[in-house]
Amino acid sequence: MISYMKGKIVEIDQSSVSLFLNNIAFKIYVKENETFVLGEEVKLYVFDYLKDELFSLYGFKNIDDYLMFKKLINVNGIGPKTALTILSNIDSNTLIYLIKQKDIKTLKKYPGIGNKAEAIVISLYSKIKDLLNADLFRYKNVFEALKNLGYKEKSISDIIYSLEDNLSDEDALKEAIRRINVL
Repeated sequence: MISYMKGKIVEIDQSSVSLFLNNIAFKIYVKENETFVLGEEVKLYVFDYLKDELFSLYGFKNIDDYLMFKKLINVNGIGPKTALTILSNIDSNTLIYLIKQKDIKTLKKYPGIGNKAEAIVISLYSKIKDLLNADLFRYKNVFEALKNLGYKEKSISDIIYSLEDNLSDEDALKEAIRRINVL
């Protein structure tokens, strides 16, 4: 089993990148391939998948996505391609939050999830607690406010998880908007 790979991006296509290391280029399926740059040196957490003589690699820039991917593929009816599609459309922190809230209605709206929302909640509700130790959504009101203002959930989640823990909702909202507008 491969834990992670570190190498240079030598090719980028629609759903994968080729990572060059030790004179071998490995094709690795990734989410958000537009975040990769040719020639960039990257470390990817890798899941290796073997089924019916087909060997595939799935890579993630951050450990949270990697751990959530491993949880998702254990849900009945979700394979690696579907799990990658899900994580391409919803970041792992938001997914964890929605599972904790048992918000099947919202989960169904995301591409790749649809009718699998209930199975995801039932299968993962008790298993996601080990992904992060802290309260996963300390600024729920800030998240909802930014979402209502039209900001993308991925940007919101990235910013919220970078905020200090001790801010009031008002201060967290101001800081989040400031950071999002810098992007």
